[in-house]
Amino acid sequence: MPDPAGNEFALIERILTRLGDAAALDILIAPGDDAAAWGPFTGAVVASVDAFTEGVHWRADTMSYEDVGWRTAACSLSDIAAMGAHADTLLLAAILGPALTLGELDAFVDGLAAACREHGVRVAGGDIVRGAHTAFTATVLGTARLDRAGRALVLRR
Repeated sequence: MPDPAGNEFALIERILTRLGDAAALDILIAPGDDAAAWGPFTGAVVASVDAFTEGVHWRADTMSYEDVGWRTAACSLSDIAAMGAHADTLLLAAILGPALTLGELDAFVDGLAAACREHGVRVAGGDIVRGAHTAFTATVLGTARLDRAGRALVLRR
């Protein structure tokens, strides 16, 4: 696999191409810069973050990387939905372990993109680094409309 530290922009372009219409390319600052930015809205911002580490949250010998990609998106998306909000944007941090192949990364991105498409969510950016183990962290941002009393969210209580 290309070394993300030496060819980060080529790897980002590959991921954006694979994401296709699941990538948020029409926002103010699209993926590939230091941060993403998009326009204002009314209501409440809702955010959730979940991390998944190989060997702890999944095993490569029992779960496909496409399933890992789907699960990475779905867990944070479900947190947003559980609060009565609508998810719209996902940020992904990927730590690429030494054993991860380019094909496995492609499968992961395919699964992530499929989950995002199904739920109307777009990937707005993230971070890619090399590490000792493969891990992915998804941050999902969404919005909730305020009711007349100023409440927006469904809480556990």
